[in-house]
Amino acid sequence: MIGVYAITERGSGRQYVGASTNIERRWKQHQQTLRAHTHANAHLQHVYDTVGLEALEFSVLEAVALADQLHEREHYWVQRLRSAVQDGGFNIRPDATHPWIAPRETSLAWKLKDTMDTHKVTRYALQKASGVAMNTLRSMYDGETRRPDLDVLDTIIRELRGITGADITLADVLEWSGPA
Repeated sequence: MIGVYAITERGSGRQYVGASTNIERRWKQHQQTLRAHTHANAHLQHVYDTVGLEALEFSVLEAVALADQLHEREHYWVQRLRSAVQDGGFNIRPDATHPWIAPRETSLAWKLKDTMDTHKVTRYALQKASGVAMNTLRSMYDGETRRPDLDVLDTIIRELRGITGADITLADVLEWSGPA
């Protein structure tokens, strides 16, 4: 399901609002990174570390018909629920912007897919060569990674460049031309 979701701390009512093209998979990713103590949001990680996953409730706020509407709808819900950190919530950015997410033509997922497809490299082959966990590689390949670990990304790109000879660099993948 494409849409906007909330993670609510049951005790305090504080919320994190997110958006995804696959809400079910995204919730599983949140759980995995919380359990691994590697969640990108330190506030959510602290709640998990202190009282556990049972303290967090996941809910769908709105199903969205088109992925192009996700940012607008996520912004709406962050504002409506006042889920930004400065309002007492868990969202780091009150405007729901993600400067680490690039448009399709320069996104991490698109560049990985394009290079891998062009050179007929499978995710399994890249995972084997790089040593990066398959779920991490799959998240990047599927466009679900919002804030990639730069060391992991550098390893993937270096191995991909070695396997294919493609002229792809970390700077190429991270270039972003968002709103001025």
